[in-house]
Amino acid sequence: MYKTELHAHSCDVSLCANAPAEHIVEKYIAAGYDAIVLSNHFNYDTFRGRIKDIPFDAEHKAEYWRRMVDLFWYGIEHLERAASDSSLHVIPGIEIRFNENFNDYLCYGITREFMYDNPDMLDIGSRRFVERSRAAGMLFFQAHPFRYGMTTKNPKELDGVEIYNGHPWHNSNNDIAEAWAKKHRLLWSCGTDHHDLSHPATSGILTDEPVRDNETLLKVLREQNFEIVRGLDK
Repeated sequence: MYKTELHAHSCDVSLCANAPAEHIVEKYIAAGYDAIVLSNHFNYDTFRGRIKDIPFDAEHKAEYWRRMVDLFWYGIEHLERAASDSSLHVIPGIEIRFNENFNDYLCYGITREFMYDNPDMLDIGSRRFVERSRAAGMLFFQAHPFRYGMTTKNPKELDGVEIYNGHPWHNSNNDIAEAWAKKHRLLWSCGTDHHDLSHPATSGILTDEPVRDNETLLKVLREQNFEIVRGLDK
């Protein structure tokens, strides 16, 4: 079977991560993974300290947004380069936080073009964003929805829920997330939420077919044709 990570961060983009691309590749290959979805954080706070040559104001909004997208995509491209001579396949992902609250969402199937074409996507909130993501053929999951500080969303405004989050230093109340997903018949996802050099790669999904691109990833998630890898259980 093929093992895929659905939730990981690199220090190229995510301020809360300290794991560089080369370390991630080495770690995930050693842990037996075939693919990894790099889902770095995407919100204004992530980039305000990094973009210093463009003012964050209405006049420069379009230029600022394009720089945000390019910096975000650099993280994916760096991991792709680090993995280019290895057996690990890199799939673009994103963890979005809108301006409306502190919730985090994983959007699968994200493309650079979609981000360029939606410069208001952080401002419109999750309800309006999911309409656009569905129209673009993507899937929208709430990450760790029962971690402290999160707000439960209307399940009709979600495609799925991360029912198991393997971050070792957060209590994500995974059992509640799974029960809630079952109750509302939402799709499931599962990931390590990897950030740290010392954080083992332990979670994700097992599939009969290799998951090496967005098309296959979306198909597998829609069909729920996988086994969950829960922390150190497998």
